[in-house]
Amino acid sequence: MKRIAIALATVVALCLLRVPDVLAGGGFGAPPPDKTRGPAVKISIVMEGPHPSPQPPLPPPPLATQRQFAMTVDKEHPSPAVIFTGPSNYLYGCLQYGFPDLQTSTEQRFLGFMANWAPVEVVDALIAPFGDPDRAVIVAIDDISCTAVGDKEYLAFTARVKFAR
Repeated sequence: MKRIAIALATVVALCLLRVPDVLAGGGFGAPPPDKTRGPAVKISIVMEGPHPSPQPPLPPPPLATQRQFAMTVDKEHPSPAVIFTGPSNYLYGCLQYGFPDLQTSTEQRFLGFMANWAPVEVVDALIAPFGDPDRAVIVAIDDISCTAVGDKEYLAFTARVKFAR
């Protein structure tokens, strides 16, 4: 019995270690820091994901995979842009299962420090002209849309970035 309890505790611990990869967001829906400074930088983001099945996932859930992103900075002309593979795994496309709407789902994933979901070199390249990329925080998300194309769907939104103190 003791061996089973140890094995079960180990499996639970391993599963919990992978939760950030599955949810892949700005810290489990944690709000951005209270104190930010610097200029507001507007960025546009598109994330590709799988087109969801009409039924909620049944165990075992679909595999979490890395997603492709496109990001542009709307503050400069011409606007710098990059396409990259996110460093975290995502289970869902536009709307995460269990969230009431696209706004809430998107905010849970992306509000907070950009380094939580975008590679350091991407944030450095796009955000460094405006402030410290390590302190770049998405403080607001607007203009969210979801477009289905074949077996993929694309989550698009604009975000306001400020810099944590």
